[in-house]
Amino acid sequence: MLNGEKYRNKMSLDERREYQRIKQREYRARKKDVKSCQQSGQQFTHTEADTDTDTDFNYIWAHYPKRAGSNPKKKALKAYTARLKEGCIHNKIIQGIDRYRAYCESTGKLKTEFVMQTATFIGPDCHFENDWELPDEKSKPLSAVERVEKANREKFGNEPIEGQSKLVD
Repeated sequence: MLNGEKYRNKMSLDERREYQRIKQREYRARKKDVKSCQQSGQQFTHTEADTDTDTDFNYIWAHYPKRAGSNPKKKALKAYTARLKEGCIHNKIIQGIDRYRAYCESTGKLKTEFVMQTATFIGPDCHFENDWELPDEKSKPLSAVERVEKANREKFGNEPIEGQSKLVD
């Protein structure tokens, strides 16, 4: 920065220290205000006001489809509180989770890495508002046995006779 020295010299060392003290005081005051809120004339601390939020979130956490891989709870709680501040209703999120769980079960994605992280699901994109329509039976992925049977039908043109091996040689 070419003019860095010019700007540094505008404030003396004492002025810079005083400026930092004031900024630090303001920061601490803001931090204290965030931890407490005024609600109907009574003073509630942060932890007392969020007791219901924590209980509701724990219900969400317990009912959300399990996934393989990471699923950070702290990020999910942060996303949940942000949605509540935006005016989203807890029951709307629960209904979205129920639809998504049914979708994951029908597509065989439960307990895989393909289940969305909770923070993403509740995040600013509001995936809980999606319909999560269940796929048709025709578009469902085939199991390994079903794939072998399909290959046999295509190769031999008919169903295997009972007692015969279902595997293609």
